Amino acid sequence: MDINKKVQVRNRSNRIVIYHVDDMNVRREFQPGETKLIPVGELIALSQKAGGAYIIRNSLFIQDAPTVNEMPMKVEPEYYLDDKGV
Repeated sequence: MDINKKVQVRNRSNRIVIYHVDDMNVRREFQPGETKLIPVGELIALSQKAGGAYIIRNSLFIQDAPTVNEMPMKVEPEYYLDDKGV
């Protein structure tokens, strides 16, 4: 997996989502519905942090299925549903 590859990540919730990855000196803030390009390495670090996997599973949507499948955390099939799929 290329940890420098950037993927689109969207805030799928109706609230602001903020996370910190201290080891990388990163702080991100997503407004509701906002999409940002995030390096895969940052998402891996977030998923291994306390509460990070919860944020990814429940508030953020990684718009690259192969990247999601290679992450150290597992997601349910419903993760891929969007407003149109529901």
